[in-house]
Amino acid sequence: MSEVVDGFDVYVCAAVEDGPGCLTLRCPKLSCEAVVGPDMVRLLASENERKRYDFFLLRTYVESNKRVKWCPGSGCEYAVEYDDDFEIVYGGRSRPLDCETVGKWVLKNNAEAENTNWILAYTKPCPKCKRSIEKNHGCMHMTCRQPCGYEFCWLCLGPYRGHDGRACNGYAKEGVPVHEAERQRELAKKAIERYTHYYERWAANEKSRKQALTDLHKIETVDLVMCWRPMDDTHKHAAWMAGESSDND
Repeated sequence: MSEVVDGFDVYVCAAVEDGPGCLTLRCPKLSCEAVVGPDMVRLLASENERKRYDFFLLRTYVESNKRVKWCPGSGCEYAVEYDDDFEIVYGGRSRPLDCETVGKWVLKNNAEAENTNWILAYTKPCPKCKRSIEKNHGCMHMTCRQPCGYEFCWLCLGPYRGHDGRACNGYAKEGVPVHEAERQRELAKKAIERYTHYYERWAANEKSRKQALTDLHKIETVDLVMCWRPMDDTHKHAAWMAGESSDND
């Protein structure tokens, strides 16, 4: 029994060190379908390995929950959960545009929104877990990151099992032809280019507006000082005249 436990201990520890695949770990015995759960891992793993396993669990939860995001601070390992059902946006006057149009523009200028556009144009969703995947190598054999681990064809999004290695002329999931999916991706790329064209001009205009406000503030300050100088001279003159009047008396 001791030998079995020792062997299983090595098996679990090696899986944790290997990466997030330990979250879907199963019994090494081929005829056994038992899953190695968190309780078993924490029982057999060392303290560092338990922390590593818990981190994989946390990362999976955050990445699969749309209401939870990692803190963008450098070196911060905390996540933030959004638990409100509405969002309030404060802004100034937006004439001649309506508030809804301005709100959409502000949202589009948000870096996260533009990341979404980039993802739409240059990635494809895993057919199983729907997580976006970027193709960065020449092979069409894609493997989704753990704990999903689904293997599929980049071209048709179908399961890779059964592909014979030849060019795939199949169809994407839900009956959408491959060429149609590529056409939609090209449209997304053109949309990004069009947005960039107008954003650069809007950003330049916004910069000029802020500079004009700064210059206006400086001018108003100078005008205020210039207005105070005659008043100051008037007060000096009045004080001088009052002094002379006192001397004459």
